Amino acid sequence: MKLFFRSSISLLLILSLSYHIKSQNIDSTKNKFKVEPFVFVEKMPSFPGGDSAMITFIKNNLAYPNSARINKIEGTVVVQFVVDKYGNLISPYVVRGISPDCDKEALRILSVMPKWIPGHHNGKDVKVAFTLPIRFKLH
Repeated sequence: MKLFFRSSISLLLILSLSYHIKSQNIDSTKNKFKVEPFVFVEKMPSFPGGDSAMITFIKNNLAYPNSARINKIEGTVVVQFVVDKYGNLISPYVVRGISPDCDKEALRILSVMPKWIPGHHNGKDVKVAFTLPIRFKLH
């Protein structure tokens, strides 16, 4: 009975350590800690003032590229970036573009945005991956 009890405790300890290690984002191939941005957190990062303020910011700062205007290019550029634990937007890239000039403009908009309110998870500010569609529509 003692052997069964010890084996059960050992197995429980190993399983809990395994879960703890996975939750710390360890790259097991190199056996180093790897800090990956979260995708889902308790509180997602947000633009200061909320979504309506972000929409207003984009409308006020978006410069429709002349080449896209001449060629009547419309559509949505989908960009992805990471909001770090300080609210900085880092590692932006275009997931789905509509034209080289519109894609550049979408990335430029990200570069002039103010700091965001960082994401929050388990009592800490954390890096979070974020996807944002930016719509280009001629009027």
